[in-house]
Amino acid sequence: MRLMLYGGPCYVKNNIVEAGFASQKHFIGLYILKQDVMRKYKDELKGVSIGKGVMRFTNFDKNRL
Repeated sequence: MRLMLYGGPCYVKNNIVEAGFASQKHFIGLYILKQDVMRKYKDELKGVSIGKGVMRFTNFDKNRL
């Protein structure tokens, strides 16, 4: 189920928020709230700015917007 929670769109399964997007001042964050998923794909995310449960996307081409 897709909802708007915590200020952005999110995906909810069995009444638990599993993923969401949020626009921050310097990046757009993809929040993966299942820690086991973040750990499983950590090696494949090398080069991506990640935190405990967030992937930060900052490389925007302003000319294309």
